[in-house]
Amino acid sequence: MFVIESKEIEYCPVIKKCGQEAKIIQGASYQQKLFTPGEIYSQENKKFAINKGRRLSLEGKALCLVVESKHNIRLWYHDEQLKKLTKEDDIVSYVNMPSLVRAMRDIGGVKIMDRQYRLRKYSRCFIGSEAVSWIIGYFQISEPEAVSIGQRLISEKYIHHVTDDHDFKNEYLFYRFYWDD
Repeated sequence: MFVIESKEIEYCPVIKKCGQEAKIIQGASYQQKLFTPGEIYSQENKKFAINKGRRLSLEGKALCLVVESKHNIRLWYHDEQLKKLTKEDDIVSYVNMPSLVRAMRDIGGVKIMDRQYRLRKYSRCFIGSEAVSWIIGYFQISEPEAVSIGQRLISEKYIHHVTDDHDFKNEYLFYRFYWDD
């Protein structure tokens, strides 16, 4: 078990195999080992998090990282089945869409708010170009791959253009999650 600061690890997208399926999740790399995110604790529970990581490591159940950031403590677990995402991997087909949608709608996700265009108000929507930037940052991928993921969100009926006039584009266009209709 290691107790480290968040700036000491490299955050990176990783491919996690779940049976026959594979999905991309946000992972971490430390000393040439890949880790998957675990529980988050407040700074007040730092001692508890360290004890849990120590116990799991000593029992041989998991190699743990206890990563301390300015706001919280997070446990990360080493997983031999993780694979670091490379440029050769087809990220668009690996993305777990329900997980992506949760992350996009969560704190730190895309800005969902009421917007106005040509005197018409559109409620609870986000801008396509901002979503592309967010997806690029989240997965560390290229702009065309991010647009392909956005188009997949439309194809699989997670989002739509507010007037259903456009496919997903890296432009100042408004999109909305179906949950917000």
